[in-house]
Amino acid sequence: MNKKRFLFTLILIILFFQILFWHYTIDDSYISFRYAKNLLESGELTWNIDEAPVEGYSNFLWVMIAFLFLKLGLDLILSMKLLGAFFGILTLYPLYKISKDLLKEYYWVPLILFASFYHYFLWSISGMETSMFIFLLILGIWLFLKECKEQKGYLSGLIFLLLSLTRPEGIIIFGVSSIYRYFQFRKWQWFIFIIPYCIYFIWRIHYFGFFFPNTYYAKYALFGGMHYILTFTLFFSILIFLELYALIKHKDKELFYLLTIQLIFIYSVLNINPIMGHNYRFLIGLIILSFIFAGFFLRDFKNKIANIIIIGLIIISMFIGFITSLEGTNYHANNTLILKDITQNISTKITAVGDVGIIGFYSDSKIIDLFLLNDAFMAHNGFNTSYILNQNPDIIILRSTSKEKFIGSTKDEENLYNHMQNYSVYEIKEYSFTQGTEYYWLFKKE
Repeated sequence: MNKKRFLFTLILIILFFQILFWHYTIDDSYISFRYAKNLLESGELTWNIDEAPVEGYSNFLWVMIAFLFLKLGLDLILSMKLLGAFFGILTLYPLYKISKDLLKEYYWVPLILFASFYHYFLWSISGMETSMFIFLLILGIWLFLKECKEQKGYLSGLIFLLLSLTRPEGIIIFGVSSIYRYFQFRKWQWFIFIIPYCIYFIWRIHYFGFFFPNTYYAKYALFGGMHYILTFTLFFSILIFLELYALIKHKDKELFYLLTIQLIFIYSVLNINPIMGHNYRFLIGLIILSFIFAGFFLRDFKNKIANIIIIGLIIISMFIGFITSLEGTNYHANNTLILKDITQNISTKITAVGDVGIIGFYSDSKIIDLFLLNDAFMAHNGFNTSYILNQNPDIIILRSTSKEKFIGSTKDEENLYNHMQNYSVYEIKEYSFTQGTEYYWLFKKE
């Protein structure tokens, strides 16, 4: 097998998915962009300028990169999508290195499965930090396993630092890796990580006032992610079987290390409401690592025809729902246009809305986040109708499942609607998606 041609072919497949889904830009990505914009314009890393800082993002490094692009005068949306696409392709390299080290001539198995994993490439062009986080994760794991084998080196600690600045769960991955490293050759790697991260963490606590990002408090729901985990288990049951085989058969320390990393991803979604968890966003790292386990099974199972059948079944299982995902991206593209159109009609001082990203980024209005991600008071105390109405929003935007009669998409929005006084509907915007049609009801204060 010509490796260069093989890798080039995989890159073309990845590019195909990224081009196919290019119109997909998620509303939540604009939340990070608003923080970057506010930092540039006011020097304040906060949701609403001249208000107490709130940490309504969980991707600090991604926000800082967005700030840098704005500082350079670049088109922010295009730049962040291109950067995400770049990291999506670049992930192929450290995955190849890990596969080559662990699987030898069967290195191609995880790479083929990776190139077929369209969920990842959808997220790589969404405007979110997902692909940068996954690239740093796979790169850090490769360097870490290499250092353990050679019993020297500390570069993985730096990569895990960047990983932890990208998303909070990175620090758990670093902690597990450090313990594993110590038992391997009695050397810690705290020094390259702990000092810069402690400086960042102390600044966070001082600036925002809470141990966790505001998004954690807003999304917390006991065992709220179980449906998400069970759905993954159902659709990726073949991979789970192959992983169990590899663990029982080989009992390699490297595999148990990879399993521990996977368990961290499961733990990270166990008690949250995965609002943005569609297309396996929060379990992508787990799934990619499971491709390596599949390589061990196919390496041991010498029957080539059977191997082709197994790979085919795995790819088919990943492609179930592909058309639905494509329709979903069309929905987000249409919804983006609607939200931008709504923003053009907002010249008021205070707007209360649930989908806050696009409206927040393109308007200078103070935004009350009805989904709580960017509101510290409600994130810690729950949705509060009186709290919202006491701020006298000029415009309230609610979602309804009906155009003729307001039927709130959530109980909270329904409750807010029932307590609104001196507000009248001045426009209704329709948006469609795979499961049906919903409407934005725009209320204006009389």
